[in-house]
Amino acid sequence: MNGHQQLSISVWRKPESSRLMKNLIIVWLVQSYANVVSGRLCPSDPLCQCTLFKQNMDCSDRNITEIPALPAHLIEINFSGNTIKEVPDDVFYNNGLLEILDLSHNLISSLHQRSLYGLVNVKRLLLNNNYISYVHCLTLTALQSLIELNFKMNLYDSLGLNVTGITLITAKLDFRQPTNMTRKFWSMPTLRNMDVSGVTGICNVTTLTSEVFKLLPKLETINLSACSINYIYIGTFRKLSNLIHLDVSLNRCLKFSGLENITNDLPYTSIKTLNINKIHQANELTTEISIRHFQNLKNTTVELYTLKATEFN
Repeated sequence: MNGHQQLSISVWRKPESSRLMKNLIIVWLVQSYANVVSGRLCPSDPLCQCTLFKQNMDCSDRNITEIPALPAHLIEINFSGNTIKEVPDDVFYNNGLLEILDLSHNLISSLHQRSLYGLVNVKRLLLNNNYISYVHCLTLTALQSLIELNFKMNLYDSLGLNVTGITLITAKLDFRQPTNMTRKFWSMPTLRNMDVSGVTGICNVTTLTSEVFKLLPKLETINLSACSINYIYIGTFRKLSNLIHLDVSLNRCLKFSGLENITNDLPYTSIKTLNINKIHQANELTTEISIRHFQNLKNTTVELYTLKATEFN
């Protein structure tokens, strides 16, 4: 009887143990499925550190070192302020819905041909404040929907970027080396807004001629502030009939004597605002302002020009 009892007890306990094991397996499968569906394998997956709101993911300032596989449904993702060093080939292959990608303020050093492959709908791309010294000639040409590019504060010369076939509307770039002013980059027939300001990037151009914007006929906004400009030739802006906003402030070597050539061109534009703050040396004992510097503005549609009175104190 004792043996029978023991046998009965063992037979009775086994289903209980089996049932517990099954429950544990089910819980594990559910958790694993949830992790896979969400695209995360916590805690090692960097995406666990990000904040997801609908189709927007914020991964900024999370000390992320590499770009993980991303959920396919995302429209916007922010990776700024991390320590990402590379953009692997095809890492965005499944992100055809992505429209905004921010990789600014990282440690990226190069962009290869397939680094951005798959981003067929990206409209806004921020690559500024990295250490990019190499860009394959076909890296950007695959981004057929791109309308805004920020490539400021990189080692690679912005004027060497190949944007053939892209209908860029806004470009934020460094403007290095005056000898490069007529390179292929400037052939951007759809570009409306150009920001090459030295305030937020590198701009060391000293002279502007009519060749600089010759292939950018639709420009509406140009920011040339803090660019070390000391001379602008007549004709530089003359063919920009759509030009509405022009900022040449903080070019202290330009001086007011250089303003006349600018205002000579503006009657041929659609100018509304002109920023000429601090275009002379602050330590100059005398600053001569003549009517001829501004007289051509009466033949323009300018509504506001900015000139701080404190410059003359």
